[in-house]
Amino acid sequence: IVMIHDAQFYIAPDSYSVWFKLWYKFTTHMTGLMSAKILTVSEYSKEQLVKYNIAKAEKITVIHNGCDHILRTEADDAIFEKIKLSASANYCVAQSNTKNYKNIGVLFKAFASEELNNVALVLYGSAGKQAFENMGHKVPDNVIFTGRISDSELKSLIQKAQATLTPSLTEGFGLQPLEGMILGCPAVVAPCGALPEVCGDVGLYANPNQPEAWVKAVRYIIDNAAFTENLKEKIKAHGQQFTWEKAAKKLLTVLA
Repeated sequence: IVMIHDAQFYIAPDSYSVWFKLWYKFTTHMTGLMSAKILTVSEYSKEQLVKYNIAKAEKITVIHNGCDHILRTEADDAIFEKIKLSASANYCVAQSNTKNYKNIGVLFKAFASEELNNVALVLYGSAGKQAFENMGHKVPDNVIFTGRISDSELKSLIQKAQATLTPSLTEGFGLQPLEGMILGCPAVVAPCGALPEVCGDVGLYANPNQPEAWVKAVRYIIDNAAFTENLKEKIKAHGQQFTWEKAAKKLLTVLA
């Protein structure tokens, strides 16, 4: 029994090297052929594994990831001093990733808007400003790169953020917005891949090709305190649907 997370190397080939794609295509097809059962993390990923002939639908079981691990992590507010940002500032959080399908460029364009000049975009992860500029992106001054951070620091950032932002053109699951939701942080996501599946009707959706749609969504969250406060309990409850205990129980059923 093997878990294949997704088929991104087929869906977004320009995000991977030639050797990576060749190796993964070979190994996943062999895995699909030889395994008794294939597990994956979303109905969307299952559809893609079937589409690219990696495995038959009847051989695949979907087991959603959990996001409740972040509740067991102690928040570390020292991150704010580290990145020179006030914990009470208006800011949004997103993952710093240079893969094309992660589509971070649309966020740079959105945060260059005058409407968001008093809102920071905090990008966590190993990719820094230079990496994006080398790709031709213009990075606005209100973008903060944290570099690699601990789970505790990430929890602190998410808890106090106005929103988590996920503009991906495809995702096999969508852990980042769910981690935000279970902590009561609104999630603005692109309506792509598995993101609608995991975020449901409590996610806020923005066109991945329209920076103005991201500006509008962020401003709506900031400017409508009553809406945002009401949304927090709904998204916490939604996040609680994705637990590792549920995933474990479903895995035990498959093993049995």
